[in-house]
Amino acid sequence: MPALATVPLAASRGAAARGYAVFFGILAVFFVPALLLGGEAFAESFAYHADRGVQVESVSSSVLMQLGWVSGVVFEYGAFEVQGPGAELAGDLSLPVTGILLLITAFFAYRRGGFRSFPRYAAALILAFMLGSKVLSPQYVVWLLPLVPLSAAGAPRLAVSAVFLAACYLTTQVFPTHYGDLLSLRSPGPELLLARNLLLVLLWGLLLLLPDGAPEKRPA
Repeated sequence: MPALATVPLAASRGAAARGYAVFFGILAVFFVPALLLGGEAFAESFAYHADRGVQVESVSSSVLMQLGWVSGVVFEYGAFEVQGPGAELAGDLSLPVTGILLLITAFFAYRRGGFRSFPRYAAALILAFMLGSKVLSPQYVVWLLPLVPLSAAGAPRLAVSAVFLAACYLTTQVFPTHYGDLLSLRSPGPELLLARNLLLVLLWGLLLLLPDGAPEKRPA
């Protein structure tokens, strides 16, 4: 996540070289020690996560539930995963869908971004990863906490902050308040999950499309 959040710096046309230096520097800080200490186990960790199923709180899971394509929930790979028609396909599509969402966000960051808009597109990139991923645990929402309030100014800031706070509240309603209902596919668990995930989709769209609250000053 720290490396992904620095992509807007790398996409900044004014300081791309420094942005890429920060991006690859953070990648090295996190991955080189793990590679040196873990060796083969480090590579196996990627295969482990690639083999995981669709976690019960993910966006694709909430869609499958509403379509009636979830037959049950099982505990595997240290998480609760959904089973049923479409679950395997949703898992296979996770990587390309995530890639498309990240590319769309990076395009907006390149076209409209700048140093002042770094928090905005950092939050949007993290959201893109969350929306496409097979796993969307409650703690993932915390990644957005230092970024969303800084992502805009004026009325746009109020809009994105209100949507984010609503998503945070519904996250607590999904877990832990109604988690048992969700695992049992019993109302209001699936409905709360769908509402939370729709708010995250809305937040991502707002971060990409809302105008800045104040124009960025440019040198004469």
